[in-house]
Amino acid sequence: MKEKARTLARGLVAFLLISILAILPTASCMYACFATPDTAIVSLNPASSQVLCGDNVLINVTISNVVDLYGWQFKVFYEASSLNATEVTEGPFLKSHAGANGTYFVLYKMNDNYNSTHGIVFAYCLLLGKPATGNGATGSGVLATIKFNCTNYGKPHLALEYPGFAYPAKLSDINSKPIPCTTTTGADVLIMVPHTVTATTTTTVTISTTVTTTATTTTETTVPTMDITSVAGAGIVALVVGVAVGWLFASRKKKE
Repeated sequence: MKEKARTLARGLVAFLLISILAILPTASCMYACFATPDTAIVSLNPASSQVLCGDNVLINVTISNVVDLYGWQFKVFYEASSLNATEVTEGPFLKSHAGANGTYFVLYKMNDNYNSTHGIVFAYCLLLGKPATGNGATGSGVLATIKFNCTNYGKPHLALEYPGFAYPAKLSDINSKPIPCTTTTGADVLIMVPHTVTATTTTTVTISTTVTTTATTTTETTVPTMDITSVAGAGIVALVVGVAVGWLFASRKKKE
């Protein structure tokens, strides 16, 4: 009986463990499940975007529903096979509540080769001196903007996480106390291959034909005509005169 009881107890424990593991939510869902209505939310925006391969895409790290924010830290992980981080700039939210000393923004790490599959952007910022209103920033806005170059087609995912910390980002108030926060499911970028457009160009060629015309000019020349009858008559006369002259010369020679 004791052995059966032990076997039953072991089976019950195993069943409970399997049940607990089966219902455990993901990290981002855990943040949302335990968030209260007034919990600050740090998210990536836009959550979905569509660009051509080779173009750039801007992802904002935004915050909403925060109270008395004095400083922040975040880590964004992205699939480096399709995205390369090129630039990170501070957003306007925290600096809009800064006093005369402004803010202190640091891009601590931007590495496309964080591991074999992912890159990382790690940045932080805090107010310097006393805030303009006497308290930290309250409300919603953009903490920072990350520029990525889309190097390969696909649908890479970006996630906002802070491994080893209770929340997905580190937020603190003016007394350096942590501010609870949650996050969304991250962001996706659809990278498409550019379409190849074949342009057909029609070229009109004008051909000029030169025609050479040879003109034949006929010149009419008036040739004096001769009266054949007159010519014949003159010939006969000349013949008669010649015969007469010849006869006279012949008669003189005989007399001599």
